[in-house]
Amino acid sequence: MTLVQVSICDKGKTIILIADRMVSSSMGEFIQYEKEGNASKLYVYNKNAVGFAGSVPDIIKIKRRIKEKDDIEEFLNGVIEIMKTIKDEALDRTISVESIWKNKEEFITNLPICPKPLKDLIFAKNATFRLHMNCLIAGFDKNGDAKIYLLNNEYEINDITDFHYYSVGSGSPFSLLFFDQEEYNENCKLNEGLYFAYRAKKTAESHIGVGAKTDIVILRNGSEAINISASDPLIKKLESFYIGEVRKLHSLREKIFEQINLEGN
Repeated sequence: MTLVQVSICDKGKTIILIADRMVSSSMGEFIQYEKEGNASKLYVYNKNAVGFAGSVPDIIKIKRRIKEKDDIEEFLNGVIEIMKTIKDEALDRTISVESIWKNKEEFITNLPICPKPLKDLIFAKNATFRLHMNCLIAGFDKNGDAKIYLLNNEYEINDITDFHYYSVGSGSPFSLLFFDQEEYNENCKLNEGLYFAYRAKKTAESHIGVGAKTDIVILRNGSEAINISASDPLIKKLESFYIGEVRKLHSLREKIFEQINLEGN
């Protein structure tokens, strides 16, 4: 129940990430709910950025461990290794709680004497463990080319650069549909790309699970990243432009309706 969106513009020299602030939280094992947080879900690490969609605890576990890398592929691999480490830590906790052994190494060593029900329990918990999150990762490779990746909670990597735009979360169908209908082109200038990205996010708000607050990160090859928070005056200006456009469209439609006269046919 959220939106994280990425798009390439300025002939591949710029990447724009946009996200709402909706996150998943829980009270115990069975009570889960959505809320609009106070902080951005977009994080910049030198030349790269990550947009998270998912559970607050799992997002925090990953973002705190991420290290800055210049190359996007190295950065991506670093995030995957963090996710695998978190899974190994969860397995160690399961072993220490459910058995007399402390970690995976001791468990494997004593596997021949481990009771089958306990063995099955630990293997099953390890097999079904998932981080409750997906993320979009964006940056530039060693050749200076823009790259965007989708990384899910099963460590599956999808290079989505050739699509030039993508989104995840409950609002993603609306976001992607806007880009498609507008025939978005990655060669457009930054100011055009920024407004298109904002309009796509506003379209995604058609889904009840997408929050109203908007954060933006702009990555430009060879320049420092630009963070635009939900409280930034530029967001208010983009919102004003959007409202003005919608009002003009409604006014134009009213004029069109007036000219449609079925009785005269």
